[in-house]
Amino acid sequence: MTVLSPYNPPMEDPKAGGGSPQFELNRELLAPGLRAPLPLRRNARRLLGTALRLALERAEAPREVIEPAASTGGGLVHACQEFIVACNQLITSPLSGLPEAVRLLLWACRDFLGARDAAYVLKQATEKLADGGERGSDFERQKGLMEPMEKRFEVLGLPLHMDPVRFAILQVHLDEVYDQAGRQLQRFYSVLAHPDRAEEFRRFARALSSEVVQEMIPDHLLATGSEKERTGLIDLLPELERESAAAAHGEAKP
Repeated sequence: MTVLSPYNPPMEDPKAGGGSPQFELNRELLAPGLRAPLPLRRNARRLLGTALRLALERAEAPREVIEPAASTGGGLVHACQEFIVACNQLITSPLSGLPEAVRLLLWACRDFLGARDAAYVLKQATEKLADGGERGSDFERQKGLMEPMEKRFEVLGLPLHMDPVRFAILQVHLDEVYDQAGRQLQRFYSVLAHPDRAEEFRRFARALSSEVVQEMIPDHLLATGSEKERTGLIDLLPELERESAAAAHGEAKP
């Protein structure tokens, strides 16, 4: 599915029997102090996996785990990308694009969940490599999705039917995952921009695995720590999908 906005133009499709789409380096994503919507051009999942494989080879990962680590890592980076693209769509697209953006969010969350059991291979690929040297400065955590998202939903008159408390929880989860996914993408494109910094790549690979599995999925996609109604994104996004469909059919303000 293609979601169009000024922040995620479509990649050129490869010609049959011809060339291949160009890999987007997304250097704009590395600027300090970025706020939502993050400037991001999409890459195909297979290109992300290829980039991970080359980085794993440079980092001297064990040969037997390079392919599975590249496949899993590429899938996680792609899920981060699609989540950011969908949230950008939420706050920048016309009303007619809202249902498609919510569906893309759901698919991104399901991709995160699908890679959960295999994510350990990224740690396996880098665990024997010493974590030497000082850590460089990291990218800012907060990307500021909440403010433009709240304004956009207010303009659209949402929520229409969804419980206001659950709608507020949904927005918090979207904001938090946007922060985490955005920073993972910044780290990813940073290590690609500096292929000589093998240790920085190893830290990125381990953090991608641990933060998705230990923080993003249990805290925000599943909300497993809650004793109340199921309030993770995987449960709340279908409710937002119904809201967006109602809004797109004229039940909300234009």
